[in-house]
Amino acid sequence: MPADAVVILGINTSGSTGAIHSGATLPWLNDPGNVQGDWGAAYRDVVILDEHNEFVGAFNCTTNNLNTTSNYQSLRSMIVDAIND
Repeated sequence: MPADAVVILGINTSGSTGAIHSGATLPWLNDPGNVQGDWGAAYRDVVILDEHNEFVGAFNCTTNNLNTTSNYQSLRSMIVDAIND
């Protein structure tokens, strides 16, 4: 998959403040249908899908602070691997 085919978006839990996406450049899904729960995603999970929208992996940014270089590199590697597979 070419890198320019990568799409990044956020999911905002239904009932949460709309301020999270105020002025954001990423698309945000308001989640009245509980997509987060249906996917089994935890708060602050990055869910990686392939070009067929199949689950590749998940990375939690609460337990894996991206200010820690090794955590950042792990997430980056997961994304790059998904692009290259």
